Parts: sequence; structure tokens; C-alpha cells
Amino acid sequence: MPQALIMAPDPSPESPATHPRGGGWAAAAGALRGLAEDQTRPSAELVRMGSDSLLGWLCGDGDSAVEITWSEWEELDLLAPVAAAHGWRGPVARWLATLDELPAWAGEHLGPGARPGEVLAEELGLWLAGAEADSEQSSGQAAIPWTGKPLARGRRLADREEVARQVLGQLSGGERIVVHGFSQTLAATLTAAWKTGRETEVVLSESPANLGGRRMALGLVAAGLPVRLAWDLALFDELPAADWLWLGTEAIGAGAFLAPRGSRALLEAARRLGVATAVVTTTDKLMPGGELIRPAAGEESGLLWELPPEGVALDSCAWEAVPLDLPMTFITEQGAGQALDIFINTPSPSASPARTDTFDYDKILTR
Repeated sequence: MPQALIMAPDPSPESPATHPRGGGWAAAAGALRGLAEDQTRPSAELVRMGSDSLLGWLCGDGDSAVEITWSEWEELDLLAPVAAAHGWRGPVARWLATLDELPAWAGEHLGPGARPGEVLAEELGLWLAGAEADSEQSSGQAAIPWTGKPLARGRRLADREEVARQVLGQLSGGERIVVHGFSQTLAATLTAAWKTGRETEVVLSESPANLGGRRMALGLVAAGLPVRLAWDLALFDELPAADWLWLGTEAIGAGAFLAPRGSRALLEAARRLGVATAVVTTTDKLMPGGELIRPAAGEESGLLWELPPEGVALDSCAWEAVPLDLPMTFITEQGAGQALDIFINTPSPSASPARTDTFDYDKILTR
């Protein structure tokens, strides 16, 4: 049985009041509210944009960081809208958990003269740049793995291009690949395979909750890759002739991963048919503490039916928790393996109790 999901709160539509920190703070708050309302932006890009907005406020004119205390930073709670709307997504949850841990970590590891604004700016810069590892990779040295701790060296956001390189090793060309749901990582991987001459037949599901399949098809066609778009239920008819069923995910928990609704049934059907299955993703989708969070209540109800009549209850969540042992493999920037490999090789920030409600569930991986 997949683990139960923690409910994320509904994003609050209220705007923060004007704060003595001035216009820079107001601009950052407005930008973060805008990101909270953006339901289509990839999570890694959202983290970079959020970091950039906060850095714009903290660094001001660039001469020095904003003078702010840790108490003031926590009182502002600028990240609350993003946490409510996107805290269920792995990269966002890891970003939030690291920033939430920063005040206590700084108090324990840095001297009393450390300025909170500068400490925040340094950590945000690591998320924005991605990492300290790029120069080492370009010189042929291995990237420094991040320990999950604030200010530690290492890449925060996984290398999406490396995922594509790892997947290419699994393809010879001519495969028929069925893809369910939108995934920027999957789209980039399919594009990379096409550009290297590995011609594949790609069948996408429409994913009507947010038209993710249509958005993905537009991006792939723009890159020169022909695709076929089908109704979600039609994918079951496509499986018998498929070589692969590929899925993406927004979050990996200790017992399950979040996938587009219907993924579990597709994986079970593929297993019966002997069709290879893979979750193509990045290790930064691993949730702090291994706890999955259900997307904010009501987030997609308008996409199902904007004004339903009385008596119609909407089951609008477009995601479901899928057991980690259902896919044959997980392909990440670290290579192909099992979900357990991700947990072993990927340190995570400490879970932030301020951002989630507690919930007891079995964290043992099913095998």
C-alpha cells in the first residue's frame, strides 16, 4: 500500500502588509506570490527564480546585504505562499527545508558576528548557481556531492542534462515509448535522444487536468520530434506494442512517489505485459524526511469543473502515490537503479516541521 499523503494548506490569497524593509522586500514578496500562483513552471526553475527574487532584496544595491535579524526573517515568512502552493514538490521542499534550518544552523556553527542577510544570500546563491561543481566537472574532476546541510559545498539542484545522458545509454533507437503526464525532465531527455539520431516513436497522454500532454507535445514538436497525443485511457491500448512506459515525478517519498493519476494502473498493466517501465527523474525530487505532501486542496478543481452544481463532489487531485517497487527502474543523473539507490546516494536536508503537519506512516520500502 502506498503511504498516506500529508495535506498541504491552501495558498492564502492575502497580500502581505507593507514592511519597514521597504520596496525591495515588497518586490520580492510580490514575485514570490506570483511564483506561488504559477502551476506550470518546472520546480527547479521555480526555486532558481525564488532565490533570485530574495537575493534581489537581500543584496539591494550590491554593496552589502540587508540588515535583518533572524527573528525578522522568520516573522516576514516570505516563503509561506510558495510553501503552501509548491511545498509538495521535491526541489521546492528541499529548498524550503534548507532555508528553514539556516537560522538554527548559523547560531550553532557561525560566530556571533555573522550577519543573517549575508548568510541567507550565500545559501541562496548556491541554489541559484546550482553549485560549485560546474567548474570541477568542466576540468574533468567529479562534482562535489551536497551533504544536505546549509552553506555546504555541492550542487543543490540536480543536473537535468546528465539525466538525458544516462537515459541515452538505455536506448538503441527505434523504440516505442509511452509517456504519461508532463515532465520537463522527460521532454529534455526525449529531445536529446532525437538529436543524437535515436529515432523513437513517442506516444503522450493528454493529461486533461492541466493539459500537460499538450504542453509537452508542443515543446517536443518545436524541437523537431514528431509525437502522437492520445487520451489517457487510450494508453492501455498502446502498451502491448510499447517498448517502454516512462513516467516523471514531482516528489519521491520513503514508500511511494507522486505520479500523474492513473500511473499505478498503467505500471501494473505494463508489468503483466512484460513492458519495461522507468521513472525518469532527478534525485532532488527526494522529499526531506521522506514524507509526501498532497498538492494544495482545491488546486485543480476549476480545471475539472469550474462551477459544479450542488450535489457534485469533485475528485480533482491529478496526482497519486505509487509504490516505489512498481517501476522496474529509476533513471536519474546518477544512472539507472532502484529507488533504494536514490536514498542511499542522496543526502537530504532535515525535514521542516514548520512547513508540514505530522503524520505517522510506514516508511519501509516495499520489496
